[in-house]
Amino acid sequence: MGILLGFIAAIGWGAGDFFVRGATHVIGTYRSVIYMQLFGLLGLSILLVGSGYFNHSLAQVGIWPWLWGLAAAALNVGSSLALYQALKIGVVSIMSPVVASYAVVTVILSFLSGESISLIHAIGMGVVLIGIVCAVIVIPRLSRVSRISRREKYINVIDGVVDVDSSVSAESENVQDTHERQPFLKRLPRGLLIALGAAVGYGITFWILGFRVTPYLGGIAPVWLIRLSTPIMLTLAAPLLRQGVAIPRGRVWWTLAIAGILDTTAYISYTIGVTVAQVAVMSVLASLYSAVTVLLASIFLHERLHWNQWLGIGAILVGVGLINL
Repeated sequence: MGILLGFIAAIGWGAGDFFVRGATHVIGTYRSVIYMQLFGLLGLSILLVGSGYFNHSLAQVGIWPWLWGLAAAALNVGSSLALYQALKIGVVSIMSPVVASYAVVTVILSFLSGESISLIHAIGMGVVLIGIVCAVIVIPRLSRVSRISRREKYINVIDGVVDVDSSVSAESENVQDTHERQPFLKRLPRGLLIALGAAVGYGITFWILGFRVTPYLGGIAPVWLIRLSTPIMLTLAAPLLRQGVAIPRGRVWWTLAIAGILDTTAYISYTIGVTVAQVAVMSVLASLYSAVTVLLASIFLHERLHWNQWLGIGAILVGVGLINL
């Protein structure tokens, strides 16, 4: 059951991230995060109120699980903003796997909290880290030479045949030299540091949900709390952050609805899953969402990557697979 819920979470988050990327280009990241919450909030509120959940929850579990839930919600807000901003300005096929590495953070915290980690899981985490390094490094010399090598080795000019091997070498070396002279941070893909921040935030968030919240509140209430607190927090913080919260208009609501429903479904699958399976296992299963996002980006956005970036993405997915064993 836990494996199935993990895969449902992966599909929901992967497809949801792909759809919300379109909304961020229309109304911005901030408003997208606010308004996509409303669709899940309405349905979950009806469910919890109708079932009488709130009448006995505080009496049975006390206030602390709810406070931990608010802490998780705050972390989730920051992580979601970082994720959607990274998807907006960066290459989806790179940003999504990088953020999916949050599973490493969750697994480490789970281990420190008492869950055991096997050797194969440790190897998987190492492969994920290596994959991240490969995915974020651009090798301009190889990519440039690859394009140039498709030209003819010799070109005809008025004076005869000229050997361009030396010019190809010089040109590729100039590209490499220019790349190496740039500051390290400028050589990183756009959105990378933001994506890494999102990964750390999500890793801590899912650890809190798995160990401090869902054992006491169940699988539905924590998601409702996140859906309720996220728009409230962002609306209150909007003046300080100089962000607009105007109600969107037009067809973007369809995109927000699809993204919100998929995201809510994924969260419910995850929070129910951690009640029947290990937190570490559920986290890495759900982190397979990056494969869904990469697949959709490849099909619909026609994103093209360098060979080493494909290698890194593959390593991340293999590492996640090893952690799932």
